[in-house]
Formats: sequence, C-alpha cells, structure tokens
Amino acid sequence: MISAEPGPAAAPMSGTRGKIRVANDVVAWIAALAASGVPGVAGLYQPGARSRDHVLRPETAHRGVRVRVLDDLSLELSLYVALSSEASIPATAPLIQGEVAAVVNRMLGLKVRSVNIYVREVVFT
Repeated sequence: MISAEPGPAAAPMSGTRGKIRVANDVVAWIAALAASGVPGVAGLYQPGARSRDHVLRPETAHRGVRVRVLDDLSLELSLYVALSSEASIPATAPLIQGEVAAVVNRMLGLKVRSVNIYVREVVFT
C-alpha cells in the first residue's frame, strides 16, 4: 500500500517491511523529467528567479515544479514551463498534464489530483 500525507516534507509510502518516504524534490524531479520529454517543451522555468535566465538547465529542472500533498493524500503538481515557439499551447499543455500524471502514478503509485501548467515563457529558436 502506497500513501502520502499532507505537508511539505515528503510523500510517505508503506512497504511490507516499513515505511518508504519520497521527498517532494524527488516527485518534482519525476514530474520535470516527464514534462521535458513532451514535444514542444523547451524547458522548465523557475518562478521568482533573480537571474535573467529563468529557463532552467536540465540539472535544476525540478525547481520549476511545485508539489503539494492534499488532505486525501493525492498530489497537486504545478509546473512552470517554457515552450518552443513552434508549439501550440492548447495542444501541448494537455500532453504535459497527461504525461506527468501517468509517469508520477506509474513510478510512485500515488494519485495525481491535478497537474497545473503555467506557461511562463516562449523560446524562439
């Protein structure tokens, strides 16, 4: 049985030999990697970053994801993305939502209640 509890620290799971806790940063990494694989996603975006370059390098992409564990132990994910100028926002955003929810559920077994997409930048190449 895998479960999560509300709070910012981690999403715990129960194994047959004890508890398994997955840090929110790990959930964020999984979501970031899933989103990065969707065609049209140029990268993730760090809201509130002080540098001029807000589009995150792959090694820090998890900073563009916010994880919230809800009272019913499901997850609410918010992703801040930069899309390629060739991407259609109405077509790409649902693809991101579906891929992220599927990958997080497959890897962690946790229910994803919502995946909110915030397009923060369009990258022209």
